[in-house]
Amino acid sequence: MLIFDSDAMERNEAIKNIIVDLQEARKRVVAWGYADKKIINSPILPTFNLICRADLDFMMRPKKAVIQALQEMHFDCVINFSDARSIPTTHLLLNTDADCKIGYVTSLNATSGSSLYDFSICYAEDELPQVDEEDGNDRRIRHLWNTLLPYLQTIQS
Repeated sequence: MLIFDSDAMERNEAIKNIIVDLQEARKRVVAWGYADKKIINSPILPTFNLICRADLDFMMRPKKAVIQALQEMHFDCVINFSDARSIPTTHLLLNTDADCKIGYVTSLNATSGSSLYDFSICYAEDELPQVDEEDGNDRRIRHLWNTLLPYLQTIQS
């Protein structure tokens, strides 16, 4: 399972490319993302789900229906591409039934963020590509994926 923060236009090219790569490696992949919008335009598919503000309660936590849908599934591995400061995606991570949870932390949230994961990579805040309007999180997600991939391939061997 992949967890991510969606870009404003809901393109999410980096996540879609990772899904294709994993499917070509014959892995079952599901992606859950959060779009900081009132409503989303993307269709909900069995392997690609976006939630938005309408799916959250007043404390920015996913509503019970979202959590129940998520808890019906079990995953070998969850990779969180979102910052640990993202409340909706952190709640998705916490409510996921998975054997292994993987993500990244920055020097700003290393203490609290690392407790969320079985395996985490720590970055200084200035080491990560910046999120911008044009690409959204795509450059950051690709950077994190390229960093994680050698570790995942080693585990698989």
